[in-house]
Amino acid sequence: MEDENRMASSLTLYGTRQKRYATLFIPAMYLVIAGLWIVASDWVVASLPITPEAQNELQTYKGWAFVIVTACLLALAMHIAYRKLITANEALERSRNQLELALSSAGGGIWDRDLVQDTLFISPQMKASIGCTDSFPDSLAVWHARIHPDDRDAVNESIDEAISGQSTTLHDARYRIQHQDGDYRWLHSRARVIHNKHGQPIRMIGVALNISAQMEAERQLAHLIRYDSLTGLANRSSFHTQLDDLLAQADGKTLVVIMRVDIDRFKEVNDEFGPEVGDKVLQMIADRIEHVVGSSAIVGRLGADEFAVGIPHIKRANEAQRAARNLSNSFAKKFKLGDRSLQLSASIGVAVYPTDGESSEQLIRATAVALTNARSDGWGNTRFFATEIDESFRLRVRRSQELREATRRGELEVHFQPIVSLRDGVTAGFEALVRWQRPDEGLVPPDQFIGLAEELGYIGEIGRNVLQQACKEAKKWQNMGDQTLYVAVNVSPRQFDDPDFVSVVRQTLADTGLLPSHLELEITETALSRDPEAAQKRLSALRDLGVSVAIDDFGTGYSSLGALERLPLSRLKIDKSFIALYGSQDRTTVIVESILSLAQGLNLPVTAEGVETREQLALLNASKAEAAQGYLFSKPVKHDAIEPLIGRNWGSI
Repeated sequence: MEDENRMASSLTLYGTRQKRYATLFIPAMYLVIAGLWIVASDWVVASLPITPEAQNELQTYKGWAFVIVTACLLALAMHIAYRKLITANEALERSRNQLELALSSAGGGIWDRDLVQDTLFISPQMKASIGCTDSFPDSLAVWHARIHPDDRDAVNESIDEAISGQSTTLHDARYRIQHQDGDYRWLHSRARVIHNKHGQPIRMIGVALNISAQMEAERQLAHLIRYDSLTGLANRSSFHTQLDDLLAQADGKTLVVIMRVDIDRFKEVNDEFGPEVGDKVLQMIADRIEHVVGSSAIVGRLGADEFAVGIPHIKRANEAQRAARNLSNSFAKKFKLGDRSLQLSASIGVAVYPTDGESSEQLIRATAVALTNARSDGWGNTRFFATEIDESFRLRVRRSQELREATRRGELEVHFQPIVSLRDGVTAGFEALVRWQRPDEGLVPPDQFIGLAEELGYIGEIGRNVLQQACKEAKKWQNMGDQTLYVAVNVSPRQFDDPDFVSVVRQTLADTGLLPSHLELEITETALSRDPEAAQKRLSALRDLGVSVAIDDFGTGYSSLGALERLPLSRLKIDKSFIALYGSQDRTTVIVESILSLAQGLNLPVTAEGVETREQLALLNASKAEAAQGYLFSKPVKHDAIEPLIGRNWGSI
């Protein structure tokens, strides 16, 4: 390259010298001819045998002859030079027109920047490439303002390097520029810097071509190389690359869940319906997977009927289990193809970063092992590579499958915990608490299945069943002669959001014969804050029925204090997490005392949950709380163990 540049410089220098010599040749020849004419003509005239007067006259004729001859010669030379100049200009014009035509056909044009005057010329063809007319200003600032912000620095750097000549005198850059229609076009700009005889840059002359079609073709080619042509998902190699990027961005505080999804017996779909239908189903599967895992996840197609998923920002193992379960459950919905529908299932292998591997290769292999284990259990199963997570996940899967039938099989039991009046020390009522009696596991506490029921959408049915059992049992207490006992029933946020909830309560009271005044519904702050206007309407409707309403776990949610005055409430229940530290931690003690003081000011009775020590009870009595419940009095008991607790005086505790 250096030799070529040296040769080009030598040729340029040679050409310059030749032009300089050609310029000096004409006057030199004129001097020689004129000198020879003068010397020769004077010698001839002097040698003639004529008088001096005749010689003088002949000298005059000789001068005129010289002028006429030289004038003719100069006229001839100028004519020849003029014809050559005209021919050169015509050739230059043809070349310029051809260049302009070529550049115009390519959607480009010429630009010329004067580096001394800092002016710019932009050809009409170049202006037309961005949808502008000749009136578009020849302004470097205006042109640069149209360059895409992400490309400006690179363009400026390329131009500055060419002008400085540090690495090259050639400017070569691709960039996006805004078209008159608002969209961006790709231009390929090339220019060379012209220097004066002192080596200083004085001009920059270049061309710019519209390469939008070429760039789009390159983009499509790159997409075909990296993405599956059928589904548009990342192919195997691209998924590995994206997964590596995802792992590199992990902050070490969260998990990344990787799932390998194999469509069970998909070959039968192709055999029965044909490959065109099979391709359509694969596209629908890809869309469904992307919809389920969300926009932050990456999805790829590893093989004919095999997909892979990477989900970042997972905080706990149970969230990973939920993500796997949601993906598996998404195949429960049939795939509709016109008037036909297909029921498919998927086997899923799951690995978790960083527990099961630190690279994409290790994690993909882990999902393959987990997928093999899932297939060994039959179709439609999900297995985790990590044993402990897998066992926990399979337990949750079994519970989710059995929870659907638990109500029908009568496995959901309602236990009752006494609520003690602190004014007279007797049982004021009972809180109904649901328990799940599994034949193979025993009693399952609510924190291990209520959240699952919320996720699966079973909580409404479970809530109705608990309400029915609780009201039925409370009616028995009335029949036993105690007309003061009430029953408190928890209401989940999803259950409370049901537009038919008030109707369900009304119908349950009618079916069981329980007086509305003996039913108290416990609703969390979260449920009340989701839609305050709708919550107020439902609470008002419940109060119109004569049902009491308590805010459960008060202090753990985010409801405003103004809601306490606005909403038709009957009671506040202080969460057991506050009572556990009441009297032993200053900040918590202040919070509890503040809640009690606030409730007294609003004339709202307060029930303290989770009372386990006499010290806590003494503090509550001193603070004039109305009621309390907790293990200090009794654990929740079955309905057949309630009778001894009715009418009991707890003052001896």
